[in-house]
Amino acid sequence: REPIPSADGGTLYFWRRETPFNTGGAKDPGDIWMSTKLSNGKFTSAVNMDRPLNSNGHDFVWQVSAYHDTLWVNQTQAGSDDAVPAYVVKDKSGQWGKPRPIRIKGFEYKGNYKDYFMTPQRILLLPNEGSKTHGGSDIYVCFPINDTTWSEPLNMGTTINSFGDDDAPYL
Repeated sequence: REPIPSADGGTLYFWRRETPFNTGGAKDPGDIWMSTKLSNGKFTSAVNMDRPLNSNGHDFVWQVSAYHDTLWVNQTQAGSDDAVPAYVVKDKSGQWGKPRPIRIKGFEYKGNYKDYFMTPQRILLLPNEGSKTHGGSDIYVCFPINDTTWSEPLNMGTTINSFGDDDAPYL
């Protein structure tokens, strides 16, 4: 589900739900898997990225950095609805580290999770529900303060948002 390619198109990240090969077994709500493009243009068989990228909860990639050295992921612990946005950095040996949470000032996650999007300038677009929405979920914008902190979400208004559910922003 929801394939996310690296900028060069050489790696494809996606998540799989409820397969016995997920970290939490057949009842696991979603693990991060990947496939790499071969020189003949075909992709390798999918590989589960295992821990620490995967847990017994719902784990998925929502953005890959331009240099393919950072993954932006969400991890929702088993039995919870709280989606925790995080980032994972590749070390010098090419291995992915442990996910580290990002901070969005004043952000309280509400509603069902929907995809985030980050521009090359690290401007974050995210859908959310709440008292300031025009319908179900609206798209908000957050600006980077430093490497791990973003500004409070600002509703993008009725030019962007409708009275229905607005989600999955992409530029």
